[in-house]
Formats: sequence, C-alpha cells, structure tokens
Amino acid sequence: FKQDLLSPFVSIENNELRFSMRIVDSDPNLRRNKFLIDLKKQLNELVKNDGVEVQITGIMVLYNNMLQSLFSSQFDTLIFVILAIFILFIIVFRDLKFSVAAIFVNVIPLSVVFAL
Repeated sequence: FKQDLLSPFVSIENNELRFSMRIVDSDPNLRRNKFLIDLKKQLNELVKNDGVEVQITGIMVLYNNMLQSLFSSQFDTLIFVILAIFILFIIVFRDLKFSVAAIFVNVIPLSVVFAL
C-alpha cells in the first residue's frame, strides 16, 4: 500500500520528491506570469543552501507559456503590420507628410483589433 501511494511522488533511487498542489486559475485577479515568477523565486530562495533543484511544472506553466508567446507574437505582428502599411503609404502617396497622417488614422483601428 505504501509503495502504491508514494511511488508517484517519491523516488529514492533518483533522490527526487514531487509536491502536487492545485491552483484556482479561474480567479480573475490571478496574474499567472507574476505568480509563477514569484513562486520560483521564493522556492529557490527557500532551498538555496540545500543543493536542491526546484522545477515547476504542470498545465498552469504550459498555459502561461502559451499566453506569453501569444502576447509576444501579437505585439510583433502589430509592429510588422504598421510598418508594412506605412511603407505602402510612402510608395502610394510619395509624400512623408501624407503617409504619416494616413498611418496615424490606420493605427486607431489596429489598436482596437489588437485590444491596446
């Protein structure tokens, strides 16, 4: 019974111990990235003199990584689109003043689409 209960969490041969905890990730006040960064920092600080390695895993980490990648790529896409439209305006209007005015007008709907 003890072997069945503890084997998923303790490996004496590999000198490993696994803690499992649940996070209420539907909380609207939860800031996943800040929470994970603070948790990792506090855990590393807690075991810094013990020669222990801490690794945070799970669906919350995967979801956070996906969100961070999405935010990063969304911002990169926004910059690329603004630059591409600006270059097209310079080619079409052949005047920097008109191009700047036109890109300014087009940044407003892009900001709405990207929820800035």
